Amino acid sequence: MSCLPATDKTLPRFREVCACERLFGSRSLCAHIAGTAQSFLLEDALPAALSLTGGVLTVVSPGIPDLPALERFILEHNEIIEVDSTLALCTQLQEKLGGDLESSFFMRCDAPVFPEEDSGIRILPSPAPEIVFGILQGSHPYYQKHLQFAPWSTELKRWQELGLTELYALEVEGQLVGTGRILSQDDLTGAIGAVAVLPEYRNRGYGRQMSAFLTRRVLGLGKTPVLISGYDAVSALYRSIGYQETGRWGELYFHRCH
Repeated sequence: MSCLPATDKTLPRFREVCACERLFGSRSLCAHIAGTAQSFLLEDALPAALSLTGGVLTVVSPGIPDLPALERFILEHNEIIEVDSTLALCTQLQEKLGGDLESSFFMRCDAPVFPEEDSGIRILPSPAPEIVFGILQGSHPYYQKHLQFAPWSTELKRWQELGLTELYALEVEGQLVGTGRILSQDDLTGAIGAVAVLPEYRNRGYGRQMSAFLTRRVLGLGKTPVLISGYDAVSALYRSIGYQETGRWGELYFHRCH
């Protein structure tokens, strides 16, 4: 069994597989539509939609797909430094290929509980990418390590042009101190994320206000808000506005020399 490029012939099946999971699947489909990722279809009893961009391989499947074929694909693509998929699949891949495994919660909001709006803040649409990148870099070591401006901003611009993503900034007393984004969306869901506040402005409820705003925005589009939350404190914040954990997702990191 091999991974076939997503062509006009295989695209309907690729879309069908992506629809089995509405977060990574939504992201993979958006990346394919925008042309910012390489897309592949692993067809088997349990098929998988593969999306490769920036060294990150996203694997979407209704279960555990053909592991030997997936392992071969990863080994043949030395640029892959991270695999995002279900925790179960990432755990099995780690047993075969090694790497460092982290896990996150998949959450969705069916019954929102919104905080009172803070009149001291403004949430602005489509801020300058340079400003948002600076906020992300200043907010957490993850962004310092994994985010590079050129590929991030190029993808962002393309996705914005196609209406696949929405970017916002949070302003306090004339200063942009936080950010948040509808990362991707499909016909049923909108994935929110990249919510960040500069350290000196934390513990004032700004992150919660941004998350609530994005949740309202997705609901206003007639879609269900979903997200990935990797930290207990962040999960608690989202639970406070009505999100519930519905699964576990994994990020498997490889240490490869290029």
